[in-house]
This record gives sequence, structure tokens and C-alpha cells, in this order.
Amino acid sequence: MSSLDDITKNLPSLQFDSALPDDERRGLIRLRQKNLAAISTACAQAVYFVSALSEVNELILEKTRSSSKSCITSSFSGLKIGIVGCGRLGKQLGTVLLDLGVVNASNLYISTRCPENLEEFQNQGVYCCFDNVMVGKTVDILFLCCLPSQLNTVSKDLRGNVAGLVYSFVAGMSLARITQLLDYQNIVKPTLIFKSDVDNIFEDLNPWKFGKDIKEILADPKCILHTCPLYSDDNSLLEQDVKLVESYVVTVLNECTRHGVDRDEAMRMCNSTLFSSENSSCLDVQNILMNDETNMDAKSPYKFFPVFDVVKMASEETLLEKKMKEDDTLRTAFTEKYQKRLQK
Repeated sequence: MSSLDDITKNLPSLQFDSALPDDERRGLIRLRQKNLAAISTACAQAVYFVSALSEVNELILEKTRSSSKSCITSSFSGLKIGIVGCGRLGKQLGTVLLDLGVVNASNLYISTRCPENLEEFQNQGVYCCFDNVMVGKTVDILFLCCLPSQLNTVSKDLRGNVAGLVYSFVAGMSLARITQLLDYQNIVKPTLIFKSDVDNIFEDLNPWKFGKDIKEILADPKCILHTCPLYSDDNSLLEQDVKLVESYVVTVLNECTRHGVDRDEAMRMCNSTLFSSENSSCLDVQNILMNDETNMDAKSPYKFFPVFDVVKMASEETLLEKKMKEDDTLRTAFTEKYQKRLQK
């Protein structure tokens, strides 16, 4: 039997919420659905991001290898991914990354206070420890999945010891505060905001049903669509997160710049990995540079993009944000690519 819900489906007196009044029961069911939607969305977006950034690194290595001046024959061995905090979200995230083949077990590092409880991960070859400093220094992407009450302690370990991008799932903690605690600017933070008018969403059309685990949800095309940060529909629970997609774009461009990829080629790589190749409306240099702090514009003689301040761009109105809000075709291109990447 696939779930507890199957056992009690036609036996209402055995269901856990049978003793509750109808109004409290509806409220509890909605709370559970919201929780499932939030965790599923967080995991799906993380899988998408890791997959996209891995593809960018593969393209960069392929470009370097094909250069007439290069004798490189090695292959891309995958990004190193770290998770700090292995409660419910941390475990779900680690499981999904492994099950969907987005990261090799040997490239996954988990730091938690009780690594001895992660035998299932250890048996797969995941490095499990209680060493935030080592994990922070080792990985390319560090997911913060700790509780807000633990962040002060965690940040003391990580401050000055982070080598790659920080992707924060710490609830109730602003990006500005996390930046201050870590004294670090290369941070991405999704904003999972539920719509205020969701009463009609909790009907049969709502895909967030009891008994589904995250892996099952991410195998459902309808659920995948609902997790997309640019998806908007009358039946969606969450608001669009345009700033998150903007952070994805500038992170990809920064990765290209750090590897010596010129801005035109970086723009092509960004469009091919983040937006549907079947759609002709993609981003160009003009959408990126006009209001960057360097005051460079698309006609400047500079060959490379600057290294963008991810946190600063997330806190300001930008041309890139405006473009994504106003361009329906661009949002559709991102959504199509998002679905294809998660349905591989």
C-alpha cells in the first residue's frame, strides 16, 4: 500500500483528524497541503538550479576542451553540493538530489549535529559529518536547511569559510540578515509566499494530496508546473518569485565570467540552460548591464561581464526583473525549460 491515506480512505473514523470539528479539520488539511507545497517547491527549485548550473559547467568545459589552444581531456565530474542541517527539509532535499541523479553521492556533503542518524545516506557514499567549516570550504553550492534559531551558531562556523554559492532555506530570516551574519554576498534565497485568496484552491484541482512523497510529486507534470517560480494560475498556491529567477540568471553569468567566458558566449549559455531553445525571445546583454553598479552598458568595449553582486541585485529594481515581469514570452520560455529539466 502506497500511503496511510489509502488505508483509511473509506474509514473516516480511523483518520487522524476525525475527532476535529469541520472548520478545524479543514484548517488542518489546508495547513498540511501548504506544508507539502512549500517543501516540494523548495526541493524542485533546488534540483532545477543544481541541474542548470551543472549543465553550464559542462558547456564551459566543452568549450575549453574544443579550443585549439587547449589539450584538456578531462570530463566534468559534477558540482560538489553541501547541506547544513538535516531535518525534514534537509533529508528530503538530499534524497531528491540523489534519486533524480542530479548529484553523485560522492559529491554530496551533509553537516548535521547527529550524523550517526544518516546511515541511509552514508550507505550510498554520502559524506555525513558535523563539520560546517569543512563542508563550507569544500562545496560549490551550500544549502542552508537549519532552523532560524540555529543560524547564529551556524553562521559563526561559516563566516569566512564559504567557497561557493549559498542557497538559503532558513525560514523567517531576511536575505539582508543572512548576508550580515555570513559577511558574504553570493547568496540566493527563494521567497515562498502563499497567495492570500486560496480558499478555492483546496478543492479537487489542487495537486497537493496526502500520501504523496516528494519523489512522487516530482514525477507529476502538474505538480512540477506548480513549483515553477514563474508559474501563475488561478489554481496556484504560491506567488511568482521573479527575483529568484533573476538570481539564477546572474549566478549562471557569474559562473561563466569566473571561467573566462566572454559575455556574448555567456549570454548564449545562459539562454540555452535557463530558457527553452524553441522560443526565440531570450535575454540579451542589454537586459543585464544597463543598471549594474559598474555603469557598463551593452555597447561598452568590455569583453566580459562584471561579477554581479547577487544580494545587491536581489534587493534592487533592475532591468532584468522588469523584463521578466513584462515579457510573457520570456516567462513561458523559462517555464517550458523548467518543466523539461525536471521531467528528464
